[in-house]
Amino acid sequence: MKHEFNRLMRCLLVFAMITIGSNTAAQLISIERSVSVAERHESSFANDDDYLCLPDMDVQSAGFTTTEPRSLFAENVVYVDPSQEPIDAERNNVLPPELSIPLLSDDPLELPLPTQPIEPQPSRSSGCADESIHNFSVPDDNGQRLRFSRLIKEPYSSYRTEQSILSWLPGGGAHFGWLDWQSDPYLRRGNQHGFTGAINMHWLAGPVSSPLPPRLYDFMLGYQFRKKFSDQFSYDLFTSVGAYSDFEGSARKGIRFPSHAVGMFHINQSTDFIFGVDYLDRDDVEVLPVIGVSLRDVYVRGLRMDLVFPRPRIDYMLSETHRIYLAGVMNGGTWQVEFPDKSNPVMTYRDFRLLLGIESTDKDGSLSAWEFGYVFGRRLEFRNQPGDTHFDDAFVIQWVSRR
Repeated sequence: MKHEFNRLMRCLLVFAMITIGSNTAAQLISIERSVSVAERHESSFANDDDYLCLPDMDVQSAGFTTTEPRSLFAENVVYVDPSQEPIDAERNNVLPPELSIPLLSDDPLELPLPTQPIEPQPSRSSGCADESIHNFSVPDDNGQRLRFSRLIKEPYSSYRTEQSILSWLPGGGAHFGWLDWQSDPYLRRGNQHGFTGAINMHWLAGPVSSPLPPRLYDFMLGYQFRKKFSDQFSYDLFTSVGAYSDFEGSARKGIRFPSHAVGMFHINQSTDFIFGVDYLDRDDVEVLPVIGVSLRDVYVRGLRMDLVFPRPRIDYMLSETHRIYLAGVMNGGTWQVEFPDKSNPVMTYRDFRLLLGIESTDKDGSLSAWEFGYVFGRRLEFRNQPGDTHFDDAFVIQWVSRR
């Protein structure tokens, strides 16, 4: 009985030694094959600049991953069994952008293949061609922030868009100053049609020569319609009704109907021709022609010139999120007011502004800008009263939000 037991133990020991030896040999064969594959992959880049992009060993994961060569497409994801020959570019015209090869396995005869695509890994070697993982000039905010590289190249398809302005023109005493908080009653950029509205306030300072009210108001309701008629033609239509007054007395004479009808002829990808009319319904200027051209990336990269009367503007892109611009605008309006003697004249104020702006994109998809301007041609007049009053040139500071 004892002899048979010893014989059984010797058989089990021999069987265990054979099993351990076979497993060890299989592991060594697997490592040798993996190293051979890596050497052949390295030799394919021996005379190429992408030699620096060879894989880095990762001891913890017992594997290595190659970076993406310059001639690959991200969608061509191919996995390679290390027991087979690697995919050859000359035979198949494609190399896998991600080649993941396990070095160790519990079962050397059944090496598992990955079941999920592996995300591209950033290269740890400098100088590799076309391995940019992130463009740092583009903000990372889920795509909501606008990019000036796109706005610079957009066709001229909207004559007026929604904007809010906080403006300060200093004055007092003999000088005429304004503090404005106003919104333009237009659709946001990209909207095609809809009703619009706005309520504006203007605080007046001086002049002592005229008993002007301290505040003026604008109440407006409008409708705007934009449409692309074809690839070559689009238009922007707007009509509104508004009450412009200090509302201390009657505002009947302060009812106005500002409107515009503007067409855009898109000559090519960088040139548009703009034409139409802008009906201001003011005592000083009732209607203005709209005419001009829009040029984009024609002479200087990142330069946009909207040379459109009466609202010209030139933009230059500094980065994806910042640009500077030079703009011209005619400011002012017509309001019915009440004087201390209970008379209700209609006053009209007008000035011209040359503005230098610094604009940036916001995360909510809007644009914000600081504008510094020179104000000239300032004039105040009253309906049915002879003569007008002129004021000295001044400067203005404005904060603008555009959508």
